[in-house]
Amino acid sequence: MFKQPDEKLNNKLNKEVNKEVNKEVNKELDNKIKKNNINNNILKAEIKTEIKTEIKNELIEDSKDNLKQEIKDNVKDNIKINETKEEIRKDLKKKIFGLTVNEWGWISMFVNLSSVIFQLHSLMKRKSAKSYSIKFVILMLILNFWYFLVAILQENIGFALATLSFVVYNCIVIYFYYYGK
Repeated sequence: MFKQPDEKLNNKLNKEVNKEVNKEVNKELDNKIKKNNINNNILKAEIKTEIKTEIKNELIEDSKDNLKQEIKDNVKDNIKINETKEEIRKDLKKKIFGLTVNEWGWISMFVNLSSVIFQLHSLMKRKSAKSYSIKFVILMLILNFWYFLVAILQENIGFALATLSFVVYNCIVIYFYYYGK
């Protein structure tokens, strides 16, 4: 009769068979993993491309929406600016005692310039401004400079020159107050 294989031999055979089976299983598993990795990489690349395209499209849409809103805001601002310009034009055409704002500006320029000339003549004769209140002169300098800026913004040249003459005069007074006799 047949002799039963030795247990050691049986164990050895089982181990070798298991090793071979494990090798084959591992090979097949590695092959499938590689194939899956390649497929996964392809899928990942496709997904990345799709996501990039979606994000790009969203950004384009957002940019379009922002641009539309900015254009609407600019149009509204331009309408307000034009309305304000029209109001200013109407105000400039208004007459007080038969004269427009610009005409009054020129009159104020001649009157102010005349008064400044008389004051400067007196100041140059004395070469001293100690009798002036320096706080008042400085405040008048600031005030007239402010009016000068307003006149420039309103494009009222006569009024701008009138206030500028007082700015110059006040600067001269300040100079004589500190450096005169």
